[in-house]
Amino acid sequence: MALKPKQLACAVLFSGVGTTTRALLDYAARPQSPYRIDLLVTNNPDAPGVALAAYYGVELLLLPDRPQGRFMPRELWDAQLGTELATRKPDLLLLAGFMRLLGAQLVQQWQDKILNIHPSLLPKYPGLDTHRRVLEQKDDEHGFSIHLVTPELDAGPLLWQERLRVEATDTPDKLKHRVQQLERHFYPRVVELIALGELQLSSSGTKLREKQLFTTGTL
Repeated sequence: MALKPKQLACAVLFSGVGTTTRALLDYAARPQSPYRIDLLVTNNPDAPGVALAAYYGVELLLLPDRPQGRFMPRELWDAQLGTELATRKPDLLLLAGFMRLLGAQLVQQWQDKILNIHPSLLPKYPGLDTHRRVLEQKDDEHGFSIHLVTPELDAGPLLWQERLRVEATDTPDKLKHRVQQLERHFYPRVVELIALGELQLSSSGTKLREKQLFTTGTL
């Protein structure tokens, strides 16, 4: 009897509601999934997404970055995360609405093993408020990017992008909702390609999939 292929062990880092985290968990829960999620990590103990850990039966790691209301130095927070990850040894770290910039030392320790999903067509609009900025610039299209994480904000090698048309009736909230639909659909599938060895991770030579334009209502 053929042995079942080893699943890719993943940890997901989030800071908020956890809509994309839920999509990753749902996809990983399928019997045929080539990856699994063993750990959820958040810097925000009050995040609604915390409830996902109990619902899916996944370990939750709470690492507050503002204990007693004061911001913890990045190096100290990163060191705590690094220590916890070293004991669990995930194969891949998936950032999903994670609102912290990881420091250079931690990123280097996990080089080519950290993915982030960002709501813009990078290199356009790194950082926050991407949906508002797209509308202010009167762009014809918008979307998301999945990239390897480097110490520079939203500047790592691109792995995947998906696009949609910006409609005349779009507001920042409407655009956010539409982009999140794409993110929830594609992020788990990109992780699956990595787990199957069909998408290689290397900061020296990642391949960006041919861009595909989706019209409103595709998903």
